[in-house]
Amino acid sequence: MRLRHRPDRFIWRENSLAFHRLADGPTLARLDPYASGEQSWPLHSGRVISVTAEEVRDISLQVLGLELPATRPADGNWDEARIHALEERIAALEAKDAAPRSRELEDVFLKPDPVGDDLERARKANRELLGNEDAPEVPPEIAALLDEGETLTRDVRRKLTERLNVELAELKNLRGLAGEDLKREAEIEKLLGLFARLGEI
Repeated sequence: MRLRHRPDRFIWRENSLAFHRLADGPTLARLDPYASGEQSWPLHSGRVISVTAEEVRDISLQVLGLELPATRPADGNWDEARIHALEERIAALEAKDAAPRSRELEDVFLKPDPVGDDLERARKANRELLGNEDAPEVPPEIAALLDEGETLTRDVRRKLTERLNVELAELKNLRGLAGEDLKREAEIEKLLGLFARLGEI
């Protein structure tokens, strides 16, 4: 009998085989450690091995640290108790594996997000800037694009940026030709940058 408890591998007929606790544990628990003859055991690795009742008990000791009696107990309910004990052991091993991952996920989702907080504060400031009469006015370069009495709403901003982008594309198509106007291109790019810095409203 091998006394070393190695939950990741087990020895079967002089072969060292991998044991996957989450996949192979439940199938091992369904094998009868007192059955006559051999039982087929499909492993997570894809290999199917034939094990005797003695080998089932030996493997259970190797990977689960569970020493089963050499003979079937007289109690007729023992099989259910054995399976329950094995399931509890497997659940404990699963919880042991899952706990570090759960803590990692909690750290990710509960950790303060300074970048997101800064972005939200900037958006709030922009909304106040554009929607509060007492707030500072929009940049003068952008205010000059507005019609009299017009305010910088979401639709107006979209209309102006589309108009500027179209004009910028036309100017770029004229590069090297008679209508080239690099100064105007620079002005439009500056205006588009100002719109971008205003953020969402």
